[in-house]
Amino acid sequence: MGTVDLPPAVQMALSLATALGRGHGIIVDVQPFLLQGETLISVWIGLVVRTDGRRYRWVVPGSQATRGRPLWTWAKKPGRAATRLAAEYEQLRTQPVAATVLGARC
Repeated sequence: MGTVDLPPAVQMALSLATALGRGHGIIVDVQPFLLQGETLISVWIGLVVRTDGRRYRWVVPGSQATRGRPLWTWAKKPGRAATRLAAEYEQLRTQPVAATVLGARC
């Protein structure tokens, strides 16, 4: 049986999914976004990561409400990204979903 060569963005997304699952018990949804050559990783409502195969980037939840514009952050290593995302995930899980959707931390 032959191997399938996955695009770098998909490989990187799967590495993050593994790091989040094994290291933090967080199950994510991985979706290739083929038009842009990126892959999206949905961690929680309001916490979506994008990767182009070189780095992970996401908007810090709640930053729009406090700064008036989104604050983007990034990481290159799946373990480092997973640690930071797990902290955001835990914080988001403790607040009402409506607060997340409306962009304000409670």
